[in-house]
Amino acid sequence: MPNPAQESLRESQQDAQRQRRIIGMLNFGHAMDHLAMLIFPTAVLSLSAVWGRNYSELLPLALPGFIAFGAGSLPSG
Repeated sequence: MPNPAQESLRESQQDAQRQRRIIGMLNFGHAMDHLAMLIFPTAVLSLSAVWGRNYSELLPLALPGFIAFGAGSLPSG
């Protein structure tokens, strides 16, 4: 018959491992979120040459995306 103290220790170790995995996935998701937010300003550098417009003229085109991102984050917490 297993010792209750050993079972409790094993369960707490499993909980700690689960929490580390969750925190790792949250950090990865957060990093991917920032990466996605920075893709457009980086792409504008190339688009400015192709479209013949200044960086400052193209960057405001990202505003609707930033607003949609912020509005979408509110319901998800």
